[in-house]
Amino acid sequence: MERPPVTRDILVEDLVDHYPELIGPLAHRGVVCMVCGEAYWGTLEELARSKGIEDIDGLVKDLRMDLAQGPV
Repeated sequence: MERPPVTRDILVEDLVDHYPELIGPLAHRGVVCMVCGEAYWGTLEELARSKGIEDIDGLVKDLRMDLAQGPV
């Protein structure tokens, strides 16, 4: 099954299911998701904005770079 692209509109549930490797990088940026102990349903943009992050495009770019670099 093909993974959906990481975009501002990806559902948090899909992000966690398809990209579990991004849970840590999100938590380090202050964006906590359901696996991290805080249940949230909605899009990545909605979750990030609820955590005070306004540069959603920058967040998406950083997450894509994290994926491209692979595990550290």
